[in-house]
Amino acid sequence: MTRFISDLIKTTPQIKRLQLCECGIGDEALEILAEGIAQCPTLESIDLRHNLFDDDGFDSLLHAFQHTPNIRTFWIAGLHITAKSARIFIDCIRNHVKELRDVTLDSIDIEEHDHDYFLNVANSLVHVENLDRISFCKTRMSSFKFPNFEVPKIIVNLVNYKQNLNSICLSHCGLSTDEIKVLCDGFGVEHNLNLMHIQEQEEEMRNAAL
Repeated sequence: MTRFISDLIKTTPQIKRLQLCECGIGDEALEILAEGIAQCPTLESIDLRHNLFDDDGFDSLLHAFQHTPNIRTFWIAGLHITAKSARIFIDCIRNHVKELRDVTLDSIDIEEHDHDYFLNVANSLVHVENLDRISFCKTRMSSFKFPNFEVPKIIVNLVNYKQNLNSICLSHCGLSTDEIKVLCDGFGVEHNLNLMHIQEQEEEMRNAAL
């Protein structure tokens, strides 16, 4: 089936949206799919949330993005980010997908020993000129793993630096009340962010936003 989809993408140049959420796509299947993606420069949106691929498959997808300059929406969830995939992702963000507007990195598996890779990925989003929305839903990023409020400071930097950013989702991320306060206290007066989109399941955040 994956080979069929890949071949279809190659021969259908008008395809703009690829939605393959929860399709059981593993590394080998994604490598095949990436062959088709690399030959579809018109592609604007990719949703690959909750599949079975890991580092190798993700890397092949990011390499394919070198040939898809019009990508505006990129959604993944449930991935384990390693040093290799983080490095390629950052290169892709800075040099290839310059039209990116909507990024979902939900339920990312972050081990305590490799949290720096995730921080580097999050920081790289500052280089996305037209970024409008970012989601880290269910990506556990509390200070238990990230000391000194590193994650809230990165989010504050994104909001204050990216004036066109209007939506960030941090729901179910395990942020403490103090971390939420760091977020709210750090936002400048000139931004378009809708604060009600941040950790909306937490009463503390709703109160702080109001």
